[in-house]
Amino acid sequence: MNLTPVGIDIAKSVFQLHYVDAETGEIVNRPIKRARFLEHFANRAPCLIGMEACGGAQHWARELIKMGHQVKLMPAEFAKAFNIRNKNDAADARAVWLAVQQPSKAVALKTEAGSQVIRKPTATPGQAVPHRFFADPTREQRHLRMPNA
Repeated sequence: MNLTPVGIDIAKSVFQLHYVDAETGEIVNRPIKRARFLEHFANRAPCLIGMEACGGAQHWARELIKMGHQVKLMPAEFAKAFNIRNKNDAADARAVWLAVQQPSKAVALKTEAGSQVIRKPTATPGQAVPHRFFADPTREQRHLRMPNA
């Protein structure tokens, strides 16, 4: 099965898509609103979708995989090498489209539970900060190496 490669640049409210229409050979590079993003891919044949790896891409990749598409998340540095023009959403989507077609190791897709942010506990006003957390990262590293110091 030959999958159509699609490059996606994710932004806050508008995503940029880049692909070549298999039927007409037309180069499609268009923005799509966040609310209509999944609807657009629900009505398409399975595609090979490339995105720069980030927290938002993890979510969208899981949703697209549920629809039967293949998703390849790649480091931004890898896709950046294919950007030959100025930095804008359309050029970034084209760079991702070029990069997804190249052999490379994809970033692993996290589960929904694995994507949850793990934070250090912070103190509320009037509470003491736990002694093992330091504002200075160097002191924290030293503490991890020598816990009794």
